[in-house]
Order: sequence, then C-alpha cells, then structure tokens
Amino acid sequence: MYQPSHDILTKYARVLVECWLRGWKWINKGEVVYLYVPEGAINFLPYLQKAVIQAWWHYLSRIWLADSKKQFYELASDEQLWFQPTKYWDWLVDQLDHWIGVWSDVDKFHMSHIDPKKNTIAREAWKYLHKKLDEKEYAGNFSWSTCMYPTVAMANAVWMSLEKYWNNVIEACHLDADDPVQKWKEILADVEIVKSRLNALEVQTLHILGDDVDLHVTVWPEKQWLWWSWRNIPSYEVYVTPDWRGTHGRIQFNQPLYYSWTIIKWIKLRFEKWVVVEHSATENQHVLTEMLQATNGNKIWEFSLTDKRVSRITEVMWDTLFDENIWWEFGNTHIALWNAYKDSFTGDIKNTSKEQRESMWYNDSSIHVDIVSTTDRVVTATLADGSQKVIYQNGMFIED
Repeated sequence: MYQPSHDILTKYARVLVECWLRGWKWINKGEVVYLYVPEGAINFLPYLQKAVIQAWWHYLSRIWLADSKKQFYELASDEQLWFQPTKYWDWLVDQLDHWIGVWSDVDKFHMSHIDPKKNTIAREAWKYLHKKLDEKEYAGNFSWSTCMYPTVAMANAVWMSLEKYWNNVIEACHLDADDPVQKWKEILADVEIVKSRLNALEVQTLHILGDDVDLHVTVWPEKQWLWWSWRNIPSYEVYVTPDWRGTHGRIQFNQPLYYSWTIIKWIKLRFEKWVVVEHSATENQHVLTEMLQATNGNKIWEFSLTDKRVSRITEVMWDTLFDENIWWEFGNTHIALWNAYKDSFTGDIKNTSKEQRESMWYNDSSIHVDIVSTTDRVVTATLADGSQKVIYQNGMFIED
C-alpha cells in the first residue's frame, strides 16, 4: 500500500506546527497543543508529536476509533447524545493553548445509515465546548488548525488510487516545495494584496449572477474580507462574513457535499426575506432538510471566492477542506449557512461581548458547512458611494 515518504510527512507536520498555529508567530515555550487524530491517521501522530516537542511545547492527544463512534451513534439515546462532560471540558479548555485536528476516514460511508437527526443533536450538544473555545480564541489565547490525512477509503470514494489522492494533497499543500513554510508565506503575500484591494472598496452588497445563480448578499459596514489562514491547510479562499439579513435570490451548487456520512448532490437554495424558503437536492435531500432545521440553519454566514490562478486543487476530493478551495475553469464560489466566524469584524473582537456580537448580526449555530460551486458567474459589488464594480469574473479577481 502506498505511503507518503518520511520527508513529506515531516514537512506536513512542520507546516501545521510552524505555519498554521498563530500564523507563524512564535508561540511561548511550554504552551499546550491538543492533537485530535482518528485511527486512519495514526501513522501521522508521531510526526505531529515530534514537531510539537521540537517547538518546546507540550502536547495532549486523543485517538478516536471509527467503530466506536459508529457504535455510539447506533445505540445512543437522545439523552446520551446530549450528554457533555462539562467539568472535563472546563478543565481542558483552561489547559489548552492550541488544537490540531486531523480529518481522516477509514470508511466514509459506514455511518450513512445513521439518522441525520442524531448528528444534529450531537452537534447541538457540542456547542458547549465550541463556545468555550471560541471565547478563548476571541481573547487571543487559543488557536487551531485542521488538515486531512488520506486513506484508501477516501481515495476509493472518488475513484482514485491512494497514491494519486495523496499526490493531490501534497501538491495542494505545497509539500513538494523544498521549503513549504516559505512557499506559504509567498502565497499569503499575494492574497494580502487581494484582501487589501477588496477592503479598500467599501463593499455594501454583492450580486452573484450566472446561469444557475442570481443571489444578493449584504456586507455589514464593519466587516472585512479575510483569508482563511491559520485554520485550514490548504487555504486559498478569500471570504467575508455577510449580514444575513440582506440575502435574497437563488443559487445552485454543482459540487457534491459530504456531510453526515453521506453525499448530497446538486443542492439548490432559494432565499426570501433573508432565509432559505426552498431547498432541494437530487440525492439525500433529507439530510439537507435536517441541516436546515438546525438552530439558525437557514441563514447565510459566509461568502467566499477562490481565484483559479492561486489554488492548486484541481480535482474533487469529497472533503470540504479541499473542495472549498478547488479551482476549475471558473474558480469556485461557495457560501455557508449556519455558524458565523466573528473575525471578519474590523474592530477588536476580543473586547466585544456575546450581546454585542449578536447586535452585529453574527449568526450562531452548531453547524459549520460550506457548499461549493465551480460554474461560471460574475460577482458585482455595490460600493458605499452607490457605484458598481465587477470584482470577480472568469474565476479570477479583477485587478483594476
């Protein structure tokens, strides 16, 4: 069976530890990193541990088994799904400074028979931990990052060999570079130019238009465009957290969404008076319906664009971490419903209260899912002075 080389895995761990945690800023000696690793990525754990040790940090690790997770969801009652060890979470959040999560599947569909309502309940229950981590992050005392470790099951799901699937990861994450850390610094510099240009425009609304989309999105005055840096590797997208109250129109997604251990295909959404009023999918629509019924699940929280000149992801992986950064002939556009990230706020988010963030119309939900389209569309911005400007066309940001 194919295995990536020692050099590749060493680079992968180095990028995660040296680049992604707090964005290349030196982390204090003795801080604690939590390594969350599924059994499919067990071979990667020693590399992560070594990188953490060499950075003079401490680590805690958790390995979870796919069959144990499956058994829990098959047998658990609603009461058991809702249970959270809150005293333990309180201790853990106080102990941790950083978190690295690895996504890996030994069988992508072994839980496809599970009622999606169980997944919704479990996600709602996990809000306790997520909120505590969010508050620590907003205070500047916590950072996190995620990556993907391919398995045979993941490759087979998209009809690839494991070696080809891994090669896609290696190329997308620039692990083929002599110094991937330096390469990502160069990418960041390019993306910073795009971000600065977009933020200087003072965008008020966006109109996304194409054969399968006619959508209007409002951008709140105190929100900025960001690069999805330091959290996901790879990361090429530029995104903004919109004001969900200004959303109306329709959008279709030609790329499949892997969620709740199933594939949802050809999703269509129609917004009216800011919320989703119609939805459909050609496969597993019942899972989409359950997602939309989650708390605040029918409101938009992210609008994102990927420039095809930057991304190196050329094939669908059936993994949102990669698919939301894909480029084809027309780049990619994606939106997310459910929970909103608050770092799009132009002010100091760590000094805002929960009530203040709610007053800025940041959506709050237990679910965080991106839905991707790679079809042709033009994105036109209406600016603060009332003028209009095309900012994205033919899969690229417009430079003038």
